[in-house]
Amino acid sequence: YPAMEDNPMAGVRLRRDSPVVTWLEREARMLPRRFLDTLPEFQGLWQDERGDVEVTDVEIMVPLMNGRELVAILVVGDRRDGKLYSIEDIDLMESIAGRVAASMEKEYLHEQLEEQERELSLANRLTGIITSSMNIQEIFHGFARELEKVVELDYAMIVLIEEGELNVFAISDAEIAARWVGRRMPLEGSVTEWVAKHLKSVYEADLEKSSRFATAEYFRGEGVRCKVALPLVVRGEVIGTLHVGSSRPNLYNAKDIRLLENLALQ
Repeated sequence: YPAMEDNPMAGVRLRRDSPVVTWLEREARMLPRRFLDTLPEFQGLWQDERGDVEVTDVEIMVPLMNGRELVAILVVGDRRDGKLYSIEDIDLMESIAGRVAASMEKEYLHEQLEEQERELSLANRLTGIITSSMNIQEIFHGFARELEKVVELDYAMIVLIEEGELNVFAISDAEIAARWVGRRMPLEGSVTEWVAKHLKSVYEADLEKSSRFATAEYFRGEGVRCKVALPLVVRGEVIGTLHVGSSRPNLYNAKDIRLLENLALQ
């Protein structure tokens, strides 16, 4: 604030392991800029961070705390009239910081609840697909459309382990499904074998560059560049894998993978 394209405060960058961030989280009180020059622990401050503070005329940094956790930092510049901040000004800043932090935490919890509800709904649908005797392909196509609302994908597939082989059970893309659903492949050397043995998901960021699994050629042949393979667990036993992929390499981040893992394991 104020809202403007060239607001100098927008240029402030602090690393998560910065001495400034550490101090604010530990002390949970405002940090005047003069402390950066007087307190010994700031002597090791990164040069680019110190430069950001000086160039942007940061006067005070106020921590936004959720309990003992630092969730954000309110960065304040000089007063417009050029005067020093009074005790009343500082009290007002800290009061506002407390209200903003509480509001941010409330919004964060709301988003978390919504995300958990979406995951639970998708997990229930996935379980229903595996145990259903209805038109599996049509149901799975609908499931993939719902999943696409939370994770970008071009391709989703369920592979089941049956009698030491892989059974391609369902694929979201109708054209690919016509070629692959019902086909059997060797379990040995496959990503599904590894996932079942270690009960862990596998993220392959770019199948064109490398893959340690024999089944990679099948996915490459269908234009899949990156893929996550996740264990499907029923009554404590891995019965197969859920594969989610894209034609774009390096697409998925840690949050995407964690969401998919929660979905597959429920």
